[in-house]
Amino acid sequence: MQEQAADRRCIAVKMGGMGSLVCTGPQASVLHVPALDVEVLDTTGAGDSYCGGFLAGLVAGRPAVECAVMGTVSASFVVEACGALATPKPTASERADRFSSVLRRVTEWRT
Repeated sequence: MQEQAADRRCIAVKMGGMGSLVCTGPQASVLHVPALDVEVLDTTGAGDSYCGGFLAGLVAGRPAVECAVMGTVSASFVVEACGALATPKPTASERADRFSSVLRRVTEWRT
């Protein structure tokens, strides 16, 4: 059981418009998950929606990098509305398109 718990450890760092960083352990690479290029109207709630998307991925048992992508996608819809509560519910297709767009642009972080 301890080995399984160690596999689920990760850290994510939100960087606003620069995206986020995610790492799953001391031997793992730090990955950069870029933000989506969308028309930003209001950033209210973007960080919270990122965390919600990330947590939804964790609960579903997804890899940490996919959780970070899910957070990015969630935040991308929120910033397109004026006020987090005004965010329209995206379709599954819209979410999937954004997910694949972000996932294919994930890179190893280089300082």
